[in-house]
Amino acid sequence: MMAASGQLKTMKVHVRSFPWKPFGAELIGTSLLIAVGLSIVILDFGQGSSVVQLIPSAAWRRVVTGFFFGTTGAMIALSPLGKQSGAHLNPVVTFGFWLTGRLRSHHALGYVACQLAGAALGAAPLLGWGRMGRSVLYGATVPGPGFGPTWALAGEAAATFALIFGLFFFLRHRSLRNFAP
Repeated sequence: MMAASGQLKTMKVHVRSFPWKPFGAELIGTSLLIAVGLSIVILDFGQGSSVVQLIPSAAWRRVVTGFFFGTTGAMIALSPLGKQSGAHLNPVVTFGFWLTGRLRSHHALGYVACQLAGAALGAAPLLGWGRMGRSVLYGATVPGPGFGPTWALAGEAAATFALIFGLFFFLRHRSLRNFAP
């Protein structure tokens, strides 16, 4: 289009690009968390595992498992994958960011879809654990002796609340932000 002054005027066109990198990072990060994290559970509690003989106390194995599972999540969060997407790795985290207005609805849906797909992708290699994996239901959360599904649900809800509270507490305080991805 020619302007009155005779100079060529260009129009800027805003093109929305699909957020491949953050969505892909969520898919891969969630997949790694599930595959590695649940492999740790299987290794530490599966029937026939040498870890069971090395650490006979189930309570201490839970501590070790929690440490290594958490370390896996932290390593993913601090990696380039985590930096790319914010390392939500959990639909509840994404929901928290959406509720606080820090994430648009269509991005939140994309994140959750990629997290669910990543979880399925990460669970597939667990079948390679065979009998040892089957002996602990491939790392599924199940109520312990004397506890029913209500207690298991309450435990999961409390842990999820602690995760979200801790995350937003760290993000809210400038001096603590460096300790959160």
